[in-house]
Amino acid sequence: MSRLAIPHHNGVHAGQRHYDAISVLPIRRWLKSGSLLEHKWILETDDPQTKRFTEVEIDFDVPLVGWPNQMRLTDPALEHDLITAKKLLFYVQEPKPLGWAHVAASAAREFQHLVQFIRWRLSRGIMCNADLTKEWHAEYIDSLKEGGSEGLLQMEPQASRLVEAFRQNELQVLVNDEGRVDGPYIARLMGVPHGNSITPQARSVLDAYFNEVGLLRTRRGRSGLQSSAAEGSEDPNENTVYKKVAVWHHLWRFRGKLDHDPIGCKIYHNKKELSAAIKGWTKRSEVTDDPPAYQTSWLINAALTLVLDECVSDIIEIANAGLSDRGVPNALILANSVGRRLKDLGFADVILAFMAPRRSREDDSVDLRRLTYEILPAACAIIITAFSARRAQEGMSLKSDCVEADENGDLWLNTLIEKGGGQVDRVPIPHSVKAAVDVLRKLKAIRPSPPGHFLFDFRCGFSDRCCSFNLATGLKSFSVWARVPEVDGEGLWPFAPHQLRKFFGVTYFWRYSFPSLIALSLQYRHFNPETTMGYITTKAKDMLRIWDESNAEKARKSPATKMAKDRLDTIESSRLAFTRDVYSRVASGETITGPLGKLITAQVDEIKNRFNSSIQLSQAESGSAGFEAALDALAASARLKAHPEGHGLCGLEGNLRDVHNANCLLLKQRLTGTAPQAATGPAFDFADDLGCLQCSQQARLPEFQNYWSAALGDLDAAMEFASPDQQELLRERRRIILAHAGKYDV
Repeated sequence: MSRLAIPHHNGVHAGQRHYDAISVLPIRRWLKSGSLLEHKWILETDDPQTKRFTEVEIDFDVPLVGWPNQMRLTDPALEHDLITAKKLLFYVQEPKPLGWAHVAASAAREFQHLVQFIRWRLSRGIMCNADLTKEWHAEYIDSLKEGGSEGLLQMEPQASRLVEAFRQNELQVLVNDEGRVDGPYIARLMGVPHGNSITPQARSVLDAYFNEVGLLRTRRGRSGLQSSAAEGSEDPNENTVYKKVAVWHHLWRFRGKLDHDPIGCKIYHNKKELSAAIKGWTKRSEVTDDPPAYQTSWLINAALTLVLDECVSDIIEIANAGLSDRGVPNALILANSVGRRLKDLGFADVILAFMAPRRSREDDSVDLRRLTYEILPAACAIIITAFSARRAQEGMSLKSDCVEADENGDLWLNTLIEKGGGQVDRVPIPHSVKAAVDVLRKLKAIRPSPPGHFLFDFRCGFSDRCCSFNLATGLKSFSVWARVPEVDGEGLWPFAPHQLRKFFGVTYFWRYSFPSLIALSLQYRHFNPETTMGYITTKAKDMLRIWDESNAEKARKSPATKMAKDRLDTIESSRLAFTRDVYSRVASGETITGPLGKLITAQVDEIKNRFNSSIQLSQAESGSAGFEAALDALAASARLKAHPEGHGLCGLEGNLRDVHNANCLLLKQRLTGTAPQAATGPAFDFADDLGCLQCSQQARLPEFQNYWSAALGDLDAAMEFASPDQQELLRERRRIILAHAGKYDV
């Protein structure tokens, strides 16, 4: 590269300095590959017996400079950077106070940020870290401020150079076996290892050219070379910027151990100073948007519909029957029947072949291989993660024997707790989770499964090859195949595993619209969610009590106490999301009745009047920032909870001053002698529907119509067979319902 001055090696042949510097480092337990001298390390810091994905690969042979002067980290001219990369990766994994990366994935991220730093340096013509100055740091920050990753790496001009080279026939666009643009080849020309490291600005230039000349891009996704979250497309939030800028601090901190190429200037004295330096021009990280309720309900209902249908046994039988010598499924007649049944259930087509190419970009059909080992496991994963509140890694690390029943017949899930130091704990589950686990166990039983006994690792019944299920890919495929409706103006919602965990808190525990989940409502009778909340709250309270004792510092570090607190935090954050949704619906003009409903409407109207001059609210519009903040504050002050029987919302937990007027607590006092002032919330065990209907703390949304309409229907049916005394009671029940229920309820 003409701008770079290649350093002299003082007579030492290429590779010798690398050998001298790296061979003296001691071998650590986290290294699963052969030697630190190799250019590919396999890191493992988690227990492979409890966690499914434990190995992280670090490939040091990565592109750094694109065409025409391509350079890689393993090139002799960059031997000093290779040494820096290996030493930094080694030392960040050392115990505190030297290192800080306790898990391999964290160490891998530090390596990725260093590689991007080296790319920036080389793009500016600076060969060594020793040549960096405070002026160069200022240029780095200015570039990051103005353009993020694109500002640092300047990929858009490189993309333009490639397009011009394609036009002039200096370079040829390679295509893969499917006739599509070879993404990895284009990425190497750009100076990065894969397409999702190309910045959006550069990708737009390349995609425009490919569209112009009629070249097909990568199969998955609508964004051309992008196959997943792009390295260069992160939001310029505080966390992202901190990691990019922290490389300067790390290089100085390890300067004594990187004496082969020590950085030339000290910018930050400590992490606090670094954080303060970027706070003025970065925004705080935004919480990921929750998925729309309707689309989420559709997704989960579709998963339950598939897993609980009898055709699942047939799908497994088709795979068990295997293929004929001609590669045709042996159970073709059964496969045809399954395809018709799934179509009747509302799913997309099933192609009656082991493997079949997509017929068009809009084709949402699946072949038998994908149906069996991608769609069906995805449905099971959705049920398991949604109704056990598991993280993606926890769900994917389940073993075949993960479900057990106690002496009372209650079901429990033995699961890894990712933020609990890798411990395995058990959590209560409904029967729907057991049904999903049973399906996966039958799927594994078709052929001897790969070692490890993880629930989502299979050996294909058609090809006898190992197939490892990927949750992110499965979610996307299932969403398309289940025909989840698009979000208005936004297309298909990109479901992520962590959003299903949130569903547990929002819809499963504080549920209010579950009647729309037909298959789910059948499962609720087997399980009381109050048991889960009691279990979680008890553990969290025990933890808080321990923290107040003399051994608080030791307990604070306990994985068991941390994971109890983590579960409670998940539930509480879900409660706020649920309450915020109710208030947003009222603000959008939806009617909410009942005494508490009238109060909520008045509170929201007061806020709307306050901001009326600057906002216009509709279903499609959100209000001004001030209005949204006021609505958030109002929602945060409330504590809404749905009655388990689905006939209304209760706000008592957010207004304990009104306990003496709560009908459920008054009934509990009459029957048990427990004073209402001892309550911390509603007593649903004593909360009959008429008592709630006449309570000052009840609110009702339109979806509660099902309950009260059914109640009136039951009255009419019972009246025919009731005695005179019973008829009088039924008439009184009808009078109360008609007097107190909102007009849309009856």
